Amino acid sequence: MKAEAAGRVITAALVVVPGPDGTVEFGEPIEQAARREAAEECGSDPGELVLTGAYEIIGPGHHFVMLSSV
Repeated sequence: MKAEAAGRVITAALVVVPGPDGTVEFGEPIEQAARREAAEECGSDPGELVLTGAYEIIGPGHHFVMLSSV
């Protein structure tokens, strides 16, 4: 969904369910991984993806990298 007018507020929801199966395959582009996961988990095609942010969380025993898109 794209904003057509300046100042328009677009709301969205993100649900992250951690688990061993939701990963990016070695050598798989991030956009392709997002599309594959959406198809596997929700049976849907997200359409156009535009990168909006990148987040990294490092802690004892874990290292997460999350990319957000609209």
